[in-house]
Amino acid sequence: MKINSKDTNNFKVCVVGSGRAAHFFAHRINHTSAAFELVGIVSRNMNMVSESLFPFSIYDYSCIPEADIFILAVPDDYIRTIAKQIPYAEALFLHCSGAQELITNTEQKHQGVLYPLLSLNFQMEFASNVPLFTETNSEYHKPILNQLAKQLSTNVQELTSEKRLNVHLCAVISQNFSNHLWHIAQDICVRRNLDFKWFKPLLEQGLSQALSQNANETQTGPAVRKDRNTIEKHLKLLSNSKWKDIYKHLNQSIIDTYEEKL
Repeated sequence: MKINSKDTNNFKVCVVGSGRAAHFFAHRINHTSAAFELVGIVSRNMNMVSESLFPFSIYDYSCIPEADIFILAVPDDYIRTIAKQIPYAEALFLHCSGAQELITNTEQKHQGVLYPLLSLNFQMEFASNVPLFTETNSEYHKPILNQLAKQLSTNVQELTSEKRLNVHLCAVISQNFSNHLWHIAQDICVRRNLDFKWFKPLLEQGLSQALSQNANETQTGPAVRKDRNTIEKHLKLLSNSKWKDIYKHLNQSIIDTYEEKL
């Protein structure tokens, strides 16, 4: 099953991709893993490879190196297509998506998932406790995948595809949506000559409460109080119609949530 060279006990790992996910796995494996050797990066578009990956050997699809494990750090829509282009059917193929199930109906019969619960970027330092969620259809590869995950993070959980999809949903709501709202607030601050740093204690307080208490019990603001007058004043300040709709929908959701309590 294992195809690594005879002079090393390391499992050979190849990362397929050229962006932030590839950056994360390549550098984590290179910096923290003792039993797994990064043999290179494979990219379908050599011109799109991030500069942060230049220290590693980079290959195109015409010369994919042999490896025991292929980490498909690519967009969800390309996972299956790219897996089919890799000729090493006995290797373990891992995708990194929170929203996709295990790959099926391909020649590569050993499938798995290595999903980091992290908003990926090109930073060089990552917390050692980044949650990593694993899944595989191969009993042989399960301990190998678990070993790899534990060398990349101190926080490893095995999850089914269904539960992982729910984790991904919660991540989008709690991080992606909140980040977009921060963007809106920052834009308003710039336009109205306000300092967004003023909101740091408020944001830190909100995050601290969310991590230690039931958010349903700490909600404040005009919607909870049904303060229609303040809500209308805010709406008049929003010239962007899409942002105005977001404000309306979120306020109505809060009002509906606490309707019985008021």
